[in-house]
Amino acid sequence: DMMSGHFDPTLRAYKLQLPSRSQLSVINLFNKFIQHKEKTVTSATLDKYRGLLNYLEKFFKTRSVAEVSLAEADKFTRWYDSQDLSKVVIRERLGLLKACWQWGIEKALVESNPWIDMPLRIKVPPKQMPKPFTEREIKSIIEAFKADRYYRHYVNFVEFRFGSGCRTGE
Repeated sequence: DMMSGHFDPTLRAYKLQLPSRSQLSVINLFNKFIQHKEKTVTSATLDKYRGLLNYLEKFFKTRSVAEVSLAEADKFTRWYDSQDLSKVVIRERLGLLKACWQWGIEKALVESNPWIDMPLRIKVPPKQMPKPFTEREIKSIIEAFKADRYYRHYVNFVEFRFGSGCRTGE
């Protein structure tokens, strides 16, 4: 190019031509993100990504990433929060969108990340502490085992479990 007089000093002519930001749809961006992640995440995690993709298709349809402003991200967050999903799942999936857009910025596919604060807008209720049996309930359960002709051989096992605090998986 230099010798023929066609050299581009801005180097734009030599860069990989990516679809313009206005042409790249939300669905295509997320699909590219999934393809990128396929090498590093489990199949169960990929199922989560694909589940979110279904919701993105319903809400954004063919809209481009350039159309996803902070207001649009907020609308999606409120709509997604109205779906029949737990708060933990919604917050996790919004975190995936945040990561997707961050990856898109690194790959020069998007300019900004409207999802930065969205996961924090979903308030997850605190996990309820388990309610242990009272002493009276424990005695009642043990007595029921002792009195049952079919299950009395489990009495020592049940007393051990209550006495040790051993969980089922242990």
